[in-house]
Amino acid sequence: MNILIAEDAPDIQNLIKLTLTEAGHVVFTANDGLEALALVINRSIDLAILDVMMPRLDGLNLLRKIREIRNIPVIFLTARSEEIDKVMSLGAGAYDYMVKPFETSELIARVAAQLKPQNEYSAMKS
Repeated sequence: MNILIAEDAPDIQNLIKLTLTEAGHVVFTANDGLEALALVINRSIDLAILDVMMPRLDGLNLLRKIREIRNIPVIFLTARSEEIDKVMSLGAGAYDYMVKPFETSELIARVAAQLKPQNEYSAMKS
C-alpha cells in the first residue's frame, strides 16, 4: 500500500518511513501541507499520516482539502493532546488520532486496521 507521511520534523518522518517501509509499504514523504496535497493529487495514496502543526498548510486544512478530492484513511500523529484537538480532527474526517510520543508498533497496528477494509475489498474483487 502507498502511504503518505506529512511531517515537518525530519527525525520523526524518518522513523515513521523506516517503520512503514519495513512493514512492506511504499512511503511518500512531505515536509509541509502543500507538498502533501500535491502528492495526494499526483500519486495513488492509500492512507495518509498527518501532523497537525505543519508549515504552509496545517494538518486540519490539509485534511479538508484531501476530503474535497479523495476519501482515504487519514491518521493524525501529533503532539497536540487536548480533547478539543482530537474532536476537531475526527470531526473534520480523520479516521484515527495518535499523540506523540508514540510506539511504532501501535502505529503499525493502527495503519493495518485502517487498511484492512481496503485489503478485504480488493480480495473480494479478485
